[in-house]
Amino acid sequence: MKDEEKLNRRGWLRSVGLATGAAGLLSVSAKAAAAAQSADENDPGIFNVAAYGAKGDGIADDTDAIQNAINAAGNFSKANVSKGGVVVLPTGVYQVSKTLLITQAVKIFGHGQATIDGATHIVPSSLGFDVFKIVGVNWGVVLEGFHIKGYNYAGTGGHFLRIEGCQHVHVHGVHLINCWNGALVDSSGDVYFYDLNVSGADVPGEGRFGIKCTAASKGNPNATQALNCNVSQWGKNVRTMDGFVLANGYNSLAAINCGALNCNRGFWSTKDGGVAPNFFVISGVGCSDHSNRAIALDDGGFTQVSGMCITSSYVDNITVGDNITGPVAFSHCVVSASSDAGYRITS
Repeated sequence: MKDEEKLNRRGWLRSVGLATGAAGLLSVSAKAAAAAQSADENDPGIFNVAAYGAKGDGIADDTDAIQNAINAAGNFSKANVSKGGVVVLPTGVYQVSKTLLITQAVKIFGHGQATIDGATHIVPSSLGFDVFKIVGVNWGVVLEGFHIKGYNYAGTGGHFLRIEGCQHVHVHGVHLINCWNGALVDSSGDVYFYDLNVSGADVPGEGRFGIKCTAASKGNPNATQALNCNVSQWGKNVRTMDGFVLANGYNSLAAINCGALNCNRGFWSTKDGGVAPNFFVISGVGCSDHSNRAIALDDGGFTQVSGMCITSSYVDNITVGDNITGPVAFSHCVVSASSDAGYRITS
């Protein structure tokens, strides 16, 4: 049975729900993407990867072609700050073998989710490298409308998205499937994930995550929002991936209308070998199902949890550790324990 069929049969995604306000916001973004993709190819701000040699046939290595298009769009953005460069990935399957680096304000648009694997489908050659790495960009990076899906499970430790030392990055309608790690936000601020689906590769390996915010590098580690995002894991190695992680000095993560399925810890705050993080907001119509721990607050300051549905945890539904220094508030939450799990407060 395919993963998508399992999700539909389980009915889990329906329990997460979608916000109508977010749908309106994303419809505007989708129109912008369509406009970019249908724009006159002679527009100097549009950079189609096909013009740089990308085949999109699932056979050729398109890494250099896509990188050259990104570089050209970045140079255009640098010279035309008021407009910015747009990279278009037409329908196709793009094989990549090394990191695609973004160091200037660019917008990258695919053709959305028209098929089960996405009309625009990026396939990394292994799980051992960062597929997209965005470094030191203050404003103007948008990624929208494509799949990144791994088939080769060789390699460890990579991220399908890595955002380092940036500000104002938007990721819309992107699916990260069969990844080692999903998205890492490192010392970046005002990062927004909308309708992001993350599914971990079915391989052994502890310490993996769907979306993680940390302050390991230089920058402004503050204010990431995940809206209508899901982290799930299927196969023989379930519950080895953490869902939404607030770690090591990061100031604020808000997970709104988000779900975690078969994760180790669905929502987790931790020092992660550094210092305690600060504000963790988990709200909306959210869900954690069949995780080891639904919500694990090991270290941190202020936490607010509202509108959560927590079911079938294997170890604990909610754990509040004695290193939490600020208030923890719960409201309008539903907890159903089908295992031996329950509330545990060790403070």
